[in-house]
Amino acid sequence: SEDLVMYSVVMRELGEKLERIAEHDLHVLLVAEPGCRTVPFARFMHRASARSSEPLLVLDCSALAVEQAAERIFGGADQPALLELAGRGT
Repeated sequence: SEDLVMYSVVMRELGEKLERIAEHDLHVLLVAEPGCRTVPFARFMHRASARSSEPLLVLDCSALAVEQAAERIFGGADQPALLELAGRGT
């Protein structure tokens, strides 16, 4: 499971901050060092948001060049943008 374990004070504080962010209709970009597993944090925020009933689309950018990641997110000549595919989701 990709659920977050919030035993430490730092993780509980992070969870509270993520919940506060999820209350707002904002675009959020999670950036971390390779191997830090940002997907569980994205899922946590998605479940806490008003968009939780909509789809959550995940893109692992670790193996993509910047141009490829941008094309997947914003769309390109031969593929739709993930932002469009998500609709009102995340």
